Amino acid sequence: MYMIKKFASLLTAAAAAALCLAVYVYGATTDVPDGFEFDESRNILSGSVVVNSSGYINENEKDVFLIDGIIDRKWCSTRDTVTRSAEYNAIRERGFCQFITLDLREVKCFDSYRMYHASNCFVDFGVTAYDTVAWTLEISDDMKEWYVVHEMADNYDAISDIYLGPRRARYVRLLIAVPNQSGDETVRLPEFMLFGCDEAPIVSAAVLGYNNEEVLAELAALSPETEDETEPEIDGYVFGGGEITAETGTAVTPIHITGIIVCAVMSLSIGAAAGIKEVKASRRALAEAKIKMKT
Repeated sequence: MYMIKKFASLLTAAAAAALCLAVYVYGATTDVPDGFEFDESRNILSGSVVVNSSGYINENEKDVFLIDGIIDRKWCSTRDTVTRSAEYNAIRERGFCQFITLDLREVKCFDSYRMYHASNCFVDFGVTAYDTVAWTLEISDDMKEWYVVHEMADNYDAISDIYLGPRRARYVRLLIAVPNQSGDETVRLPEFMLFGCDEAPIVSAAVLGYNNEEVLAELAALSPETEDETEPEIDGYVFGGGEITAETGTAVTPIHITGIIVCAVMSLSIGAAAGIKEVKASRRALAEAKIKMKT
């Protein structure tokens, strides 16, 4: 219980330190329905356009290779080859080091995605240290308001299959927090696939919003010093059982945060001298703390 309250306090300080960006966090369904298949024939990224990215290292490792359907060539970008832009500066402030924004050309429905990591590519085959560890997926209809649909904090799989539940958007943005297990900022990604689906009720249970002042105020009211074991409740939000649950009508979407809580506590211990108020909204720092715990 104490750890959960510490996490709430950290999250409040981090959100307060973030830039005033129109970015909202939406709950990603983690339970894959019975009989569901990650079918690559449903990939809707063929014909999509790379609107912007953090750059690429050379003509043989361009950003467009991330969606070309060829696993044996990749998108590669390093800290030294980053193309500075307003979008890059904004995502950098949020704790990400690489990104790519895709235009589906029209609003489309999708329910899942697959990401092939570097160890699948011919050049880096078997080098799992190059596989991406932490990232965030966002969607938008206008590239002004972005909605987080999935966050990965500690990936160690060569292929990531993620079920989101039905979503609808025109633009998709992949934000990389920890691009590999080596500690640098080089991202190596061979392929990203987004799987289309039929029209269905859209999953849109709001979990947290960076601009939601009412929720942040209620989070701030949760004192980390209290030893009261009563589960805290916030209007529309429930803490407890190792997860945060968003409740909107009959839609209940769980987000498991046990690992994130551990990362938050470790980050607190590292930066205790600075104090919680000085903690920035950096998913990269949390993910790196997770890696250090594993090594």
